[in-house]
Amino acid sequence: MKEFEQSEAYDPYVPKDGTAGGPPSKTAQIQKQIDETVGIMRDNINRVAERGERLDALQDKTENLSVSAQGFRKGANRVRKQMWWKDMKMRIIIAVVHRDTPENNPSIPFEFTADNLKRAQEIIKRYPPQYKKAAVIPLLDLGQRQLGWTSLSVMNAVAKLLEIPPMRVYEVATFYTMFNREPVGKYFLQLCTTTPCQLCGSMKILKTIEDHLKIKVGETTPDKLFTLVEVECAGACVNAPEDLTPETTIKLLDSFKSGKIPKPGPMSGRHTCEPKSGYTTLTSEPTGPGFGVREDL
Repeated sequence: MKEFEQSEAYDPYVPKDGTAGGPPSKTAQIQKQIDETVGIMRDNINRVAERGERLDALQDKTENLSVSAQGFRKGANRVRKQMWWKDMKMRIIIAVVHRDTPENNPSIPFEFTADNLKRAQEIIKRYPPQYKKAAVIPLLDLGQRQLGWTSLSVMNAVAKLLEIPPMRVYEVATFYTMFNREPVGKYFLQLCTTTPCQLCGSMKILKTIEDHLKIKVGETTPDKLFTLVEVECAGACVNAPEDLTPETTIKLLDSFKSGKIPKPGPMSGRHTCEPKSGYTTLTSEPTGPGFGVREDL
């Protein structure tokens, strides 16, 4: 039987230059635990496939075999071929493991400005002293608004303010996708490409942005002005795709390039979330008190 072959993976215990490393860091320890878990899963799936093949051989000799060995074997092989555990491992690494880079490492200083520090203290006072850790989300948001993204130094500064272990802040920052853990451009373009927006032409808007800015999804322009990402539903399906056309999209981008901030709201002239045909309900003034109440009551 052909055994599963594990692809070569990044080894966090061996430095890239080949020199001997020191004691493994917390990141390396987490990486090791992930690798061990994936290895156990791989071995279990291989054992399931072997058992299926043995049952398949017995099926030729036993007429009333209660277990369908063929289906068992096919199911195990299908799982093995799909290599879902490899995808899961990558998702875990992306969500949990942090790699220090020149732009994002704990040695980079970050301090809240005087105004933001005052605002942070006001936020903390809204919570009981024993529950001030509940302020982690608004403080992370405050740090991201100041720096432009949520770096490791921002997370550490929040942990210091709240007097909690940094890991408690990391857990929150890595869970919510609206905390940008990589630098983004001055203008952060988030385009919904889920079904309602696609039906209304969001893919044309996406292609227009990519062609006009010469970037792809997940990239930032060389001048650090724009970053483009795809997002799930933005909660404005009735106006999808935010009343934009390829022409108005280009006009909007050019306004940002020239430093002119457009007026908030749809560029189509529509003022509220309503059907294209206009209001169909609540078109008159609301009725007064007692409307619909029986006169004999």
